[in-house]
Amino acid sequence: MYHQVFFSKERTIYLIVVNLSLDSEKILEQINSWLISIESRVCAAERAGKASGGPGGQIFVVGTHTDHPKFSSLKSLQAFLANLQTNLPHSIRNAFYPIGRADQTNLKLLKDILLDTANDMTFSEDSLIPGSYLEMEKVLRTEKDVLVECREIGALPVVRWERIAALSETLSSARGLNQDSSWIRRACATLASLGYLHFSDGSKNDFVVLDIKWLIAILDHIDHNHLCGKFTTQIPWNHSICPAQFQPFVLEVLQKYELLTQIPLPPSSSGPLEYLVPSLLPESRPKDL
Repeated sequence: MYHQVFFSKERTIYLIVVNLSLDSEKILEQINSWLISIESRVCAAERAGKASGGPGGQIFVVGTHTDHPKFSSLKSLQAFLANLQTNLPHSIRNAFYPIGRADQTNLKLLKDILLDTANDMTFSEDSLIPGSYLEMEKVLRTEKDVLVECREIGALPVVRWERIAALSETLSSARGLNQDSSWIRRACATLASLGYLHFSDGSKNDFVVLDIKWLIAILDHIDHNHLCGKFTTQIPWNHSICPAQFQPFVLEVLQKYELLTQIPLPPSSSGPLEYLVPSLLPESRPKDL
């Protein structure tokens, strides 16, 4: 569920990718789960007419494995797809694209539609990006590139707020602008909503992530490499990716996006904290929860 990091309020395209070799009930369960997740985090916006309308963006469903042995013939595949599509929510029924390795027709169609959809997306009149915000984005991108190049000597693409303030002051001096602390926060909040960085205004941790891929690498390490199907865990930190000073911040992000939920300790307990991983919960309630 890493894509929750990228949930934006507008000008966003969402691809929900499902494996058609699963049974239709499981597929519909996955699709509906993602729809609920998206709709609960994105402000409602006017639905566009061409593709499926989503809250604050466009939602497409891509079904893979159409050439799986499960479909013994084209007829069986078409029957399966017809049944599946009938049960899809109305908002995405016409935005469903089955693809396979053998037949690339729908893949090309999907690419064309995604390009057209992106080109047709415009900002609303009250959310146009000020030019000064884009200048700040260029400054932050340069800072990110320097940190990424220095990764081998321990640099990470995440900085404290005081560094952001210093970069903004440099930009202000060079452009003769008057940019106070509230301007910096508005600029970073806007750039975060567009996916350029990760910034949580009001967070007790003052870190700003300049390269989202760093955050994703941490989530991937925690989920795939160490959980092994368990739904409760102590955090298996990779200190080369996420040193100790960043760990409270990352925990805050994980819980904000409901990737982890802290399990309260009994009053008399002093053991290590454990976290529930919602996406790994079994269908029926575990006996020990």
